[in-house]
Amino acid sequence: MQFATMPNDYAGLYQMHAPRPIHDKIGYENTLEIVEAMAGFEDRFTPDQNDYFELLGDLVIAYEEEREKTAPENTLPVTTRLKSLLEATGWNASDLARFLSLDPTMGNKILRGERKLTTTHVLKLSGHFKLRAEYFI
Repeated sequence: MQFATMPNDYAGLYQMHAPRPIHDKIGYENTLEIVEAMAGFEDRFTPDQNDYFELLGDLVIAYEEEREKTAPENTLPVTTRLKSLLEATGWNASDLARFLSLDPTMGNKILRGERKLTTTHVLKLSGHFKLRAEYFI
């Protein structure tokens, strides 16, 4: 699936994939495929595409948060995972902030856990690094 072939209007997007609460892995993977195809093109979205992207992102995050509640407690905090990812790619806090279109000081605040990532940030990072959104939650 590619962003260039996606409908511009909400009705067309709805026909492609009706946004619904996600209850299983298949629904999750289908929804995530669309979110990942759209991630990174936010500056080219129509208003309908923006609404659709945010709704699907919220559904993905809600599903992942529900699954996280049953995950083992020894998982690493998101700040640790994010720091490790940035280190592996040669990024610093300023690079993170720039990528997320934030003030340069916000990168450090995110890495210290003083500022949470928004749905849009999670989806943008997920698409760029080719990781599931749950990695950043």
